[in-house]
Amino acid sequence: MILIKDILTMPSMKESHLLAGLEGIYKEAGNISVMETPDFESWVQPKTILLTSLYATQDFSYNAQLDLMRRLARTDISAFIIKTEAYVKKSPPKVLLRAGNNVGFL
Repeated sequence: MILIKDILTMPSMKESHLLAGLEGIYKEAGNISVMETPDFESWVQPKTILLTSLYATQDFSYNAQLDLMRRLARTDISAFIIKTEAYVKKSPPKVLLRAGNNVGFL
């Protein structure tokens, strides 16, 4: 297991930005998975870092994005990492800030 705070100090994460969920940096992570579809509840495991480009959710409304964040929080994942630029130019900040700060994950 590794702490999220230690992952954030790795050279490959040097251009990353923590957008929400500061208390989540002390969570342990045991694996990483790629989220290509928004139906992750059936396969995601606790202590997982989910990596996504948000491609599958790029046309979601604000409420659908917020629902996605709430569903993520119920799964006990350790972190949610969004790779921007490929399909989504920036992270949906209002959704991330509201969800990350209210439910306590990155």
